[in-house]
This record gives sequence, C-alpha cells and structure tokens, in this order.
Amino acid sequence: MLTVLGRFLSCRWTLPFLASAALGCGTAYGPALYDSGLPAPVPFSSATRGSFVAVDGSRGDGFNEGERMLMARGHYLAVDGDGALRWSYGGFLYGGSYRIQKRLTSLLRGPREFGGFGAEGDLSFSRRFGAVEIGGGVYAMFGMELGPYALLWKMRGALPLLAGAGIYSSLALPAGNDAQLALQLGMGMPGLVTFNGQIALDRIVIWGGFGTSLDGFPRVGNLRRVSAGLAVHLD
Repeated sequence: MLTVLGRFLSCRWTLPFLASAALGCGTAYGPALYDSGLPAPVPFSSATRGSFVAVDGSRGDGFNEGERMLMARGHYLAVDGDGALRWSYGGFLYGGSYRIQKRLTSLLRGPREFGGFGAEGDLSFSRRFGAVEIGGGVYAMFGMELGPYALLWKMRGALPLLAGAGIYSSLALPAGNDAQLALQLGMGMPGLVTFNGQIALDRIVIWGGFGTSLDGFPRVGNLRRVSAGLAVHLD
C-alpha cells in the first residue's frame, strides 16, 4: 500500500498543492496539515456519547529531507450514535512552524509560521467479542491554511481549501476501574500512515502515536512523526 501511495505522490503524479517552486521536482511543499496524523480524541467504543474538547501536538520531518515541522491543534467534537454505529463532527484550529532548508536562496530558509482551521467528522462501527471491542471507521476533514509557510505551496495557484480522508481499524479492551486501552491503525490523509495508542479514563482521554512522515518526498515509509494529545469529556 505504501508503494502505491509513493507512486501516486511521485513527481510524475504530483498533486496541485505540492509546489516544487524554484527547485523543480526535487523539492516540494504541501500543506502542513497533511504532514500531521489522524487524531484520536474520542474513546474507541460504540457506547461513547457527548462532547469533547482536545489538544494535540506533533513533530514531523516535513516534506523534504532535513526539514522539521512542529504543530499544535485544538478540537471540539460532538459524538452520537445508534447501537454499534457511532459518528462525530466538529471543528479544529491549528498552528505551528515549519523549518525550511532546501531553498536556493538563504532568504527563504529558516522557520515559517502557519495556521488554519477546519471541520472534521468521523463514522465508525464496532463489535464486542467478550471484553474486547473491534471496530473500524472513516475520517474526513476540510480546512484552510494561512500564513507565511502556506505561501510556498500556493505559489502555483493551488486553492487554499484543503480536504482529506482516511480509514482506520481499532482494538479496545478494558483496563480496570472503568479505564479502557485501545490501539488504532489509520491510513489516508492527513498522515499517510498513523499508529495511535490510547487510554480512556472516566472523563479524560490520553493518546500518543507515530506515523509515516513525508520526509524525502516522494519517498514514503519512514516512521518519523510523533504526536500526543489530551481530551476532556464535557458531558
């Protein structure tokens, strides 16, 4: 699957937002949001209902070798469902800094800030086998990215509106005292490949993970992005 994604994201099949401005196909830039990972602010249980606020942060290797990105996001999500089917919807804000290295002129090197906002949603299905709950779902988001870094990938007329979608599988099991441990494996955009571990307590959700960075674009496969987050169940 990674090989297919790599070929799709190669220079021959470059997407409109991946601007290889000034340096040709060897250097490309895309929205910083796409080099983050799938968030995991809601417990992977079909019984979960209510609203959540969450924050998460990530550190990735960027779109080109030797470059770095730091990002923080905030989320608000409303969660509802019917039996084994569950859905969530809400919005997010994000911001951070991207350190540019691969530019011909030193005037363009160094940190460039970015920020944005958007809407996100999730639809999942799970089934319980004894104490274990196994499920899967789809995630989708729309957003807009602004700031000095965003100017790089907009240089060739790319639209500022971003869209992404992914699929994931999950495995959840009880950990005593109403706590739940869960694992998630996701594929899609943002993040290409994301692996998250999660612990859900009474009203607190903590998660962390790693994933495939876009470092060395268009090559994929290096696990060079880490993230962590905290969510609070409001009601």
